[in-house]
Amino acid sequence: MFSRQRLVSVLSILVPLVLAGQVTRACSTPVFQYALERWPPDPYRIELTGGAPTSDEGKALAEELRSAGLEGDGFSNHYVRVAPESRAAEGAPGPTKMAVHLPAATGTAKPIWERELTTETIADVVDSPLRKEIGRRLTGGESAVWVFLESGNRERDSHCLETLTRELGDFDTAHNAQAEKLQEAGAAEMAGAAAVSISFSVAKLKRDDPAEQFLVDMLLSTEPDLRSFKEPIVFPVFGQGRALYALVGKGISQENIHDACYFLTGACSCEVKALNPGVDLLMSVDWAELSFEPAYTEEPLPPLTGVLPVAAGEAPDTGPEEPDASGAATEELVPAEEGLTPAADVPSGAPPPGKGGLLWRNVTILAVFGFGLVVALSAAMGFVTGSKE
Repeated sequence: MFSRQRLVSVLSILVPLVLAGQVTRACSTPVFQYALERWPPDPYRIELTGGAPTSDEGKALAEELRSAGLEGDGFSNHYVRVAPESRAAEGAPGPTKMAVHLPAATGTAKPIWERELTTETIADVVDSPLRKEIGRRLTGGESAVWVFLESGNRERDSHCLETLTRELGDFDTAHNAQAEKLQEAGAAEMAGAAAVSISFSVAKLKRDDPAEQFLVDMLLSTEPDLRSFKEPIVFPVFGQGRALYALVGKGISQENIHDACYFLTGACSCEVKALNPGVDLLMSVDWAELSFEPAYTEEPLPPLTGVLPVAAGEAPDTGPEEPDASGAATEELVPAEEGLTPAADVPSGAPPPGKGGLLWRNVTILAVFGFGLVVALSAAMGFVTGSKE
């Protein structure tokens, strides 16, 4: 007889598996490629402090900084804000300073770079020769650029650089040989990420390079303890300028290099960027102008339907309304809640507030999956105990 306990056990297994299918509904596109196509870089906040830029020269400099980023016609992923204390001290003497903050997603409150606001410092923040080169390589088809930050110890740097170059070459060769065989066998679509050819390169960076001081400080700020190391450090940069976790000193090993390679070339979960490792760098690259055929096409999910009968006179909910011919949604606008950041204060390209629904949905589903798994294991243990008795 099919007891209630057995029914609960079966449902506790099937329901989480069905729900997990929504989370694991992933494409076979490699992480590096999906990131390049669909993960725009998070914005940096540049805060103006000190004497407010009220003079003609100060206003011109502030406008120059704004125009290079999300609030202007530039391509740099930053926006500018004037600190409240500077607004209060408008007209006060003293130079205007700018403080650069990492993207809000990192949770880092302390600025990573502070300088006086000048034409030269604006140029240092917005772009640099190596960042231009990294952008050129990534937009040119390379899978990732491994930035090798030298320690200054020639012997140590040489050994680590040799290890990095050798292991990347070995992984590149093995992966592409396998991809070529899969393509020749006509199994590329089934194999997915394993059948995509890859290309890695290394870019060396000196810690004392005056043209790259902002890049050095930015890279060392991607993790809280990196400044304390005097060893060579490697940063794989992929997608639209996203730096993966750092490899330091003895950590620049075959195992760690290959682990990072497997992550970059493996199939992407394709949904939540914030759940993937890495920090976006401040770069001035026109990522929107990339021309390629997307490797992954999202298929819209069918509208959700309920199992309960619909009350008389009540229309079933078939999902959000389609926009009309003008492109505007037909649903009524909801007034902004108190305490939320006004929409006018969020620059184009910055993540809008209150858009974490997808993250919470996945967290909830995973929680349900975990609960179901515990229940299933508990039930299974009960059956085993019962059979022994």
